[in-house]
Amino acid sequence: MRKVFILLAVLAVVIPVNVLAANVDLGFKPTSVRFSGGDENFIVGEKERVYVSVANYGTEDVSGTVVFYRDVQVIGEKPVSVPAQGFADEVYADFVVPDHPFRIYFELKGTDPADKNSSNDQLLAQLYEVDIDTDHDGIANKIDEDDDGDGLKDVDEDRLGTDPLKYDTDGDGYNDLIDAYPLDPSKYKKEEPKIEPPKVEPPKEVKKAAPVETKPKVTTPEPQKVTANIETKENKETKEEIVGDFYQSAEVTLFNQINVHAQQVNWNTFDFSFTTNLPELDTKNLQYVWDYGDGAQGTQDGQHTYKKTGDYYVTLKVKGPWDSYFYDNVKVTVDFWTIYNYWLWLFVLAVALAIVLFGTSFKHRERTVTVEEKTIVTRVKREPKNKKNKEENE
Repeated sequence: MRKVFILLAVLAVVIPVNVLAANVDLGFKPTSVRFSGGDENFIVGEKERVYVSVANYGTEDVSGTVVFYRDVQVIGEKPVSVPAQGFADEVYADFVVPDHPFRIYFELKGTDPADKNSSNDQLLAQLYEVDIDTDHDGIANKIDEDDDGDGLKDVDEDRLGTDPLKYDTDGDGYNDLIDAYPLDPSKYKKEEPKIEPPKVEPPKEVKKAAPVETKPKVTTPEPQKVTANIETKENKETKEEIVGDFYQSAEVTLFNQINVHAQQVNWNTFDFSFTTNLPELDTKNLQYVWDYGDGAQGTQDGQHTYKKTGDYYVTLKVKGPWDSYFYDNVKVTVDFWTIYNYWLWLFVLAVALAIVLFGTSFKHRERTVTVEEKTIVTRVKREPKNKKNKEENE
């Protein structure tokens, strides 16, 4: 009976504490992220609006602030006040689509009363791909049938050999649709065939016996000059696009993907490189730029050393065929307490060496003391025997 009473007393104390701990719980709905323009058509440089819902899972009314991030950049802060018992509030923030794939991150701060459950106070959305809109018609290139807006569909430009991302491939001032020679900057219009003037033969003379009459003067009409109305462009400068031999090769047209690789070589140094979807493609001939996330940039593969600890997002921008660009990024963490820090290993080695030297010195000292103690004991034992022999001799 006494044990039952003690158990009831413990439950009476514990249960109210747990109930109070669960009273305040404000958090994000995991599947509530949405965009004003949808998730499939992010165009570089355009303005987008992102929404997220905050729900009250507790039994008390709670207020707080939602902080919006695009990658690591704050794009907005919005207050929320949500009644208890499952109500929700949806807030939003505006941002500009960057020229590389991005993520949206949400964080809940400053709840009043204080939130007892922090496990749902952060939400990280998926990685979103971006596209460009070459002709600025509001349709991304990946779903636009005519990327450059010259009137020729992309499939037709592939057949003709013209650039689907350029309104005027040869740069002669006439778009590819009306240019009869879209790959030749020296001409744009087909020449009309030359029309030869008609040949007019004079009439044959007719001889009459009598009476003799004067022949009427027959005038031969002069042939009319017919000239073809041919328009030519004189003194027009030709514009040739300067493109390297490598980007003119057929192999580059199949290049459409990159993968960034990061190898840590020291606690604050990483070796960066990348590969493409074409194993045979020599990446040294590609034009690319590294953004190491700490304000530094580079145009070659190799090592980069960070001056401070922390998390860094490294982005690579590579030029592809037809003036397109491909992106990939990777997150690296610079931590002093890592197995790659050789200074830390030297410190550990120095401590271990000091311990070994101290232990060796201690054992040597202990052995010396033991030897001295044995010598003293031996002398003490020998002295009485020598004294007894001396007395007998006397």
